Amino acid sequence: MYLVAAATAMSMHIMPINLIDARLHVHACIQESEANDDVLRLQGLKRTRHLLKTHDYLGCIALKKNKKITAITLLEKKEDDHIVMLAMDVCDASSGTILIKSLVHISDIDFDDALESRWKLAFSYFKEAYTENIE
Repeated sequence: MYLVAAATAMSMHIMPINLIDARLHVHACIQESEANDDVLRLQGLKRTRHLLKTHDYLGCIALKKNKKITAITLLEKKEDDHIVMLAMDVCDASSGTILIKSLVHISDIDFDDALESRWKLAFSYFKEAYTENIE
């Protein structure tokens, strides 16, 4: 069991990706969601696609498992040096949580009003746990 967990952990990477790769990933996910009639996921993906088209200065961080993107988040730096999380899109049940947990080290992060509440709650939980462990 430990060997399987270690092999899985070693094949995960959190990294910045360029916006072209993010657009390609979102486009592929939209096609997959349309084929599977996944209306809820499709709604979020279309919002992400719109953000990728209309915002010029976005950062995109992805989680890759076995060379496949399983989660992406779009971040924007505002004029007052605050970072705003605009979107989070995931392909499975755990990738978003892993990606959110990796972001708790960012000191000034805000959340877009349209971001799903589950990501805000997860971030708050992990931020509190991280802060407790540091003290």
